[in-house]
Amino acid sequence: AASDAGGDGSLCPKATSAEIEDALFAALGGGDDGSVTQRYLAQARAISANLRREPELPGSLLRRLMDQELLPADLPELSSEEMAPARLQEERRRARAEAMEACTAKPGQPQNVMVTCAQVRGFVAGRC
Repeated sequence: AASDAGGDGSLCPKATSAEIEDALFAALGGGDDGSVTQRYLAQARAISANLRREPELPGSLLRRLMDQELLPADLPELSSEEMAPARLQEERRRARAEAMEACTAKPGQPQNVMVTCAQVRGFVAGRC
């Protein structure tokens, strides 16, 4: 790969960043005049933010790129959720599961019980 720095399999960050930019522009870039789309700008910001988020931890976007679990060509199509570090993905998954559990009728509970969004947010935030 173009990002291979040598025979040891380590990646060159400068080459990798160029590959990310090339993949991002190819997938989401603008017209022939070099302009870029709003989607391109939003995805570039998301990639940048997630590359800086907890880079030293296993499961971070930077670590997954350096370990070649992800390729630069994968990044234009990933959601922010998919780019997030593994720890954050797990926290979000757990919070969603708890919120769904709070909204699910339990045996013996009336089926027509309505739970408001504020109640769910309070539950997820630990206030209920």
